[in-house]
Formats: sequence, C-alpha cells, structure tokens
Amino acid sequence: MKKSAAVACLAAVAVVSLTGCSSEDTTGDAEPAASSSAPAADDGIPPKPTGADRDACLKATGAVDPALVTDEETVIDAGRNRCSSLSGGRKSPDECAAARFGTDAHPVTIAQGKKLNAVLRKTLCPA
Repeated sequence: MKKSAAVACLAAVAVVSLTGCSSEDTTGDAEPAASSSAPAADDGIPPKPTGADRDACLKATGAVDPALVTDEETVIDAGRNRCSSLSGGRKSPDECAAARFGTDAHPVTIAQGKKLNAVLRKTLCPA
C-alpha cells in the first residue's frame, strides 16, 4: 500500500509541475513592466533634447571643435551623461568632460573640456 501511495504522490507532483510549463500565455493584456534602462528623473540626466534645444547644443559643441559633432547622437548622449556629473561637484570636471567627449582617434584637451562644460551648462544642463 505504501508503494502505491508514493507512486500516486509522485504522479500528482509531476502533473502539477508540468502545468507550470504550458506554452499558453495566461497573462492576457497585462501591461509590461517599465524598462529599467531609462534614466530616472532624479539621477541628473535630462531628457533627450529636440528641435531648437538640440540644435543649440550641437552648434555650441561644434564651436568648441567641429570634429566633435560628426556623430550627433554620441554628442547628445555624452552631454546628457555629463549633466549628472556637473551637478555632483566632482573633482576635475573639465578633465572628465575631455575624457567623455574625446576618443583615441580624436582626443579632447582639458581646455576644450572646460569649454564643453560651459556649453552644457548653457544648453543641456542649466542648474
């Protein structure tokens, strides 16, 4: 008798386990969870600029060095990321800007980093 009870118990466990493996979508019209890759409003990163705001940022950045604006999306993303650093009171913000905007193929000087921070404070990151 004990053997048949054990077999019945194992069969019940198997049935319950397999029910969780069905391929049927039982969530219906549930809303998807919010993406965690979007920056939070309080992390200091502003939304992507559009229109005249975007143009002003790109124009001012190009005035520092025209080669910096060859990839506009990269410039905008680098600038937005700098905003959180500018408001954080970090040491050597000009050196950080030079590192953020520069590449191995096109290094940015600390003096240019200082100008870029001034551009960002006037365009993307007004405090």
